[in-house]
Amino acid sequence: MDKTEETELLQRNDLLFIRKKKLQDEIQSAIRIIKKKIEPLEIADKFITDTFEIMKDGISRNYPELSESNIHQKVRDLLSLARKIQILQKRGKDLG
Repeated sequence: MDKTEETELLQRNDLLFIRKKKLQDEIQSAIRIIKKKIEPLEIADKFITDTFEIMKDGISRNYPELSESNIHQKVRDLLSLARKIQILQKRGKDLG
C-alpha cells in the first residue's frame, strides 16, 4: 500500500467516524426531545432530513465533480439499491 492509498483509507475512516458520531449525536438529541414531549413525527422528520444531508455530504466528498442534481440522483440510486437488497434479504435469496 503506497502513501496515497494510506491517506485515502485514513480519510475514509475519518469520514466514517464523523458520520457515526453525527448519527449518535442525533440519537441523543432525539432522546432529549422525546423527554421534552415534542411530537415523534417532528423527531423522525429531522432525523431523516439529517441522514439525507449526511449522505449528500459523503457523496459530494467522494465525487466533487458532481452537480447538485447529480448528487440527488446518486442518493436516489443508493436508496433504490438499498431497498432492492432489503427485499432480496427478506426473500432469503443469495446475493452472490
